[in-house]
Amino acid sequence: MPTTHSIQFYRFHPYVDMRPGEQMMPLTLDVVDTDDDGEISPALSAGSGDTISGFWIAQIFGESRLIVEAEGKHLTIVGVFLLISDPDHYDILFAPTDGSVLQAAKYISISSTGQSTSQSLRIGEPIVPPSYVRQVYAS
Repeated sequence: MPTTHSIQFYRFHPYVDMRPGEQMMPLTLDVVDTDDDGEISPALSAGSGDTISGFWIAQIFGESRLIVEAEGKHLTIVGVFLLISDPDHYDILFAPTDGSVLQAAKYISISSTGQSTSQSLRIGEPIVPPSYVRQVYAS
């Protein structure tokens, strides 16, 4: 039976490069794990596989490091890019894999392997590193 998860993403425009200082807002989207295996997997064929907000996951790109500025501090977020699509549209999303909780931030830079992978992305309870919690919430 399919399971739906709510996961945070940053959206990247597929046709326009981000410029340093551009505002980024997190999106919380529904991810449907169609085979309920606890993983987000690219579609093996059109119309099959897991979805994000109703769009098929076409590709997952290997580990990337996104640097953002939030609350006056530079934060590095490790994650993956996902290409989601249907016949008339596609989008690029960034999902953290290091337990980061996304927040409103300014884009600084990104480094990516750029390698498409057929690997799946494990879904689980968010694990927020204690150092991140202290950094963001300590006052």
